[in-house]
Amino acid sequence: MIHIIGIGYKPLQPKAKGLLQDAKYIVTSPRLKDVFDSYDIAQDVQHRLAVIVSVDETIAFVKSHLDEDIALLASGDPLFHGIARRVIKECGAGNVEIYPEISCLQAAFCKIKEPWDDAFLISLHGGLVNSKHRSYTPEDLPALILKHPKIGILTDPKNNPSVIAKALTGYSFSDCLTIHVCQRIGYDDEEILSGAPVKMANRQFKDPNVVIVVRKGDNCIPEGNRRSACLLGLQEPDIVHKEGLITKDEVRAVIMHKLRVPETGIMWDIGAGSGAVSLEVANMSKGLRVYAVERDINQCSIIRENIDLFNLHNITLIEGTAPEALESLPCPDRVFIGGSNGKLEKIMDRVMQKAGDKIVIILSASMVETLHEALRVFSIYKLAIDCSQIAVSRLTALPRGNYFKSLNPIFIVRAER
Repeated sequence: MIHIIGIGYKPLQPKAKGLLQDAKYIVTSPRLKDVFDSYDIAQDVQHRLAVIVSVDETIAFVKSHLDEDIALLASGDPLFHGIARRVIKECGAGNVEIYPEISCLQAAFCKIKEPWDDAFLISLHGGLVNSKHRSYTPEDLPALILKHPKIGILTDPKNNPSVIAKALTGYSFSDCLTIHVCQRIGYDDEEILSGAPVKMANRQFKDPNVVIVVRKGDNCIPEGNRRSACLLGLQEPDIVHKEGLITKDEVRAVIMHKLRVPETGIMWDIGAGSGAVSLEVANMSKGLRVYAVERDINQCSIIRENIDLFNLHNITLIEGTAPEALESLPCPDRVFIGGSNGKLEKIMDRVMQKAGDKIVIILSASMVETLHEALRVFSIYKLAIDCSQIAVSRLTALPRGNYFKSLNPIFIVRAER
């Protein structure tokens, strides 16, 4: 049996202490060994400690000793972004018993005397975005804090409190935020440091630590954000644009359906124009990171204005021309191509180089020639393709009655694998 025992903040349960005394091996990491050494049982079992640095090596060791009783030390609650998930997956739930401690975030909320039953908890510790390890990056935090006024964050040396503070600096709502850094909780030198993002952005912090971000008061959120209370249906008059250069409401609705917008992930909006599609997607799914790519400096200015107006800071504006501007972007889950400037084949080459096993690509076109080019290019990559023509007519008043005024027909092409 594998006994996963959480340590860190409280004395060991009697049963957990007995298991440690009886286990043939006690597996731990170097950091947790330092924590475990403060327990009264530590000296008696030192000769049975197996100190292993990497998680993969730990799992390999555990799997090679499944016929023996093993105690595996974990930090806090082993099932809260902890090693227990991996052990259960690799070794089977029937071979595992878990003895949890309180989690480090639970301890941190208690330290700052802040209720945590209404908090949104995320991990920025280790792994890659969109992998099994974690789903968020520091760039996601501005959008998340507008949705959740209280966020608890697991950190690591790369995604540290200073990086988190910098990600939350410079916004209209930044002055309403307090960042609490709870460092070395459970150690003799534990310390709680609190302040506004701008004051925390250039400080140095000791490892290990966790971060709690609290937003107080809705008055600090600009009025524009209240327009985006709807899940779908931002309206043309509310979105800043010029000379009718905007994806029309009805067409945008079809694009949203065809995109099958996920809750989290990465979307590229290539040829973003006024940013209407980016805004709609970002508003629907605030856990989704949207990269709006636009080469026209005037349109870029409009996109910035719209991002601030709707407080949709899960949109990142990329000023530049595709495909070159796509080079540094993370792997996309969704791609919308609203304009390609005659470079569709090169753009698709870059998209497919970056894309993972599953990708949904939507292209809108007003000209038949663009439609034909899209079908040709998409077919190169043996993607599943469907196409719709959207013809919209709107009721329009005349002096003596009403008639339906037709908008330009739009082709919507979807390609996916």
